[in-house]
Amino acid sequence: MFCNRCQGYFDSDYQSMLYFTPTVLIIVLNRGRGNLDFQEKFNFETELNIEKYLNDKEKKGKYYLMSMVVHYGESSMNGHFIAFCRMDKESKWFCYNDAYVSECENFDEKIKNGTPYILFYHQV
Repeated sequence: MFCNRCQGYFDSDYQSMLYFTPTVLIIVLNRGRGNLDFQEKFNFETELNIEKYLNDKEKKGKYYLMSMVVHYGESSMNGHFIAFCRMDKESKWFCYNDAYVSECENFDEKIKNGTPYILFYHQV
């Protein structure tokens, strides 16, 4: 880190703790803004545990993937967004593509090859 007082650089640690956990945790990936290309793969899990970032260990920090928005195409100016959603942890996945809704077969394979833009996790 840079110190404004002495104008020097120092090694430091930075830690963020959460005091409250939302029922729905939304993660938006900055694709197409220099951070992640729309084609770049991003590893993510269908189960998420954020308990190590909680101030109070008794708070709920476990989540499951409930929905995600995926971008297909080369850029934000050229492409198409599709949503994959389910009602709860045990439900089947559905694909929402414009006016068409269909049951999503082999969802685990699709997420391995997917390029998510927004991930929606629901608290267990």
